[in-house]
Amino acid sequence: MNLTKKVAWNSGVQFAGRVAAVAVSFVSVKLLTTKLGPAGYGQYAAILNYVTFFGVMADFGFFWILVRELSFVKSRKETNYVTANILTFRSFFAMLVLAIAVIGVYLVPTGLVQMLTPQLKLGILVVAIATFWQSLNSTFVGVFQANYQMDRPVIADIIGRIVSLGLLVPFLFYHLNVVWLVSAMVWGAMANFAINMGFSKKYADLSLGFDTRFWGKVWHESSALGIVSVLALVYFKIDGIMLAAMKNATDVGIYSAPYKIIEIINVFPAIFMGMVFTALTQTWQTDRERANHLINRSIEAMTLIALPVLVGGVILAKPIMILISSASYANYSTVTVWLQGHAFRFDGILVLQLLLVAVAIDAYANIFGKGIIAFGSTKLLLWPNIAAVIVNVGLNLFVIPRWSYAGATIVTIITEGLVLLLQILIIRRFIRLRIPWGMLGRAILAVLTMAVVLWPLRNHFALIGVMVGTAVYLGAAWLFKAISPESVRLLRERS
Repeated sequence: MNLTKKVAWNSGVQFAGRVAAVAVSFVSVKLLTTKLGPAGYGQYAAILNYVTFFGVMADFGFFWILVRELSFVKSRKETNYVTANILTFRSFFAMLVLAIAVIGVYLVPTGLVQMLTPQLKLGILVVAIATFWQSLNSTFVGVFQANYQMDRPVIADIIGRIVSLGLLVPFLFYHLNVVWLVSAMVWGAMANFAINMGFSKKYADLSLGFDTRFWGKVWHESSALGIVSVLALVYFKIDGIMLAAMKNATDVGIYSAPYKIIEIINVFPAIFMGMVFTALTQTWQTDRERANHLINRSIEAMTLIALPVLVGGVILAKPIMILISSASYANYSTVTVWLQGHAFRFDGILVLQLLLVAVAIDAYANIFGKGIIAFGSTKLLLWPNIAAVIVNVGLNLFVIPRWSYAGATIVTIITEGLVLLLQILIIRRFIRLRIPWGMLGRAILAVLTMAVVLWPLRNHFALIGVMVGTAVYLGAAWLFKAISPESVRLLRERS
């Protein structure tokens, strides 16, 4: 199999794996929100939000350094050397970071933070253990990525998720507390690790390495990407942590369910840019005019994805929220907003509708962020992310005590908009951006056609609306020539 076919196979397998992972995640969230309600799910989400933040810190860009280093090796001995040293270094680093996360919450005096009960602290310890296994597991995933064998970790990931779900069901059935619920993640992570470790023996021997010079090189080269990743996660996740610190579990639960939908949707723009990233990196080195063209075509293709998701999602927000939770959960609210003398209940449906605006903005930021990395200027992304963290944390400190999750929702949109603006200013140093006015007009016509058809279905079963909306939009986009043959070819861009 030649390189082009390998990359195409890898991309297809990863896409299928993401879809399967989304399906399992959807079932898990449905069970949790239905059985636990806003307050119970808020506790569960608060634990995951907190530990996920430290989990990304524990990775710190080591994955991509591993993939890059393995792409240069010429023997199994060299593969073993690189894998062993990165596995060992990241193991110590992950233990340090996750220990800080756990010790930090146990040092908080009882009663200072309303949600931080002894049970929640124990739940954080349990999830930290699962996160440690996940961190080690990504080393094996890096080995598979470098060898274009991503079907192995995809299989392991799905099995791990099914193990977690299989344990979650009886735990919920017997009404066990949140510590038991999050413990299902530990067994899933361990199953994932064990399967990947078995698969990896074909490509590398599992061992430890203690070459501190190599560790220093890895640390130096991963630091920029690691800091950018951590900062991006801070402004993406910190609102949930701040909400848990300043409000109650119910408010966290109302906000977390629609936010989970947003995380699921965000997977697909990321997959799209992952498909284009390799071609973009190579064309920047060999043909910068072609790279300029590829960025602009990516904007067009992303517009064709983002517009229908935004409009269709806003129309179908109610049935989508009911599908992932329940009618009572979707309509639950603790915040009332007054506008022109009228009171509006700020429920999970409205949160989802507003967060979809942030999704559309982030879709374009994904293009420019990946473009800047492909152009070899990762360090330039520090400034947009630092600005986003300052603005996000500063505004949330003001709005959350006053308007709870309603304020956090608005701040998310503002932060995403700021990041997009700053990334545009940076990427314009490298390329000429072009707004595709003609295609944009045709895409809007297609979206409006979809909206007219979807509106009568806004209170019906979500999957019916999604299928009908997708079919109508694709047909209208083709009819109005918003989808061109070149746009389709872009999805096939490979190295």
